[in-house]
Amino acid sequence: MAVAPAPILKAGLQTLHFAMVCCRNWTLRDDVPMKMINNLMEAIHEVPEFLADWDRPGSGMDALLLHLSCFDAGRWKKTMAKSMCWFLTS
Repeated sequence: MAVAPAPILKAGLQTLHFAMVCCRNWTLRDDVPMKMINNLMEAIHEVPEFLADWDRPGSGMDALLLHLSCFDAGRWKKTMAKSMCWFLTS
């Protein structure tokens, strides 16, 4: 069992941090669809496992990218833009 290489581990942890902060903040808004929050959590829930067990079959960069691509940011572009403006002005 090997941990992901340092640059990938750092990027993965930063991605998780950003996703969790966004999710936390989205839950404070009435206009953010629960489906959007669910899609984000669905995309990142396996990331810690992949980073911690990088050499496991079915893990590694391909699996990481596959899971992150499950969040279709284009589908939520308008809602995300509105919520980002709210974060910056609050």
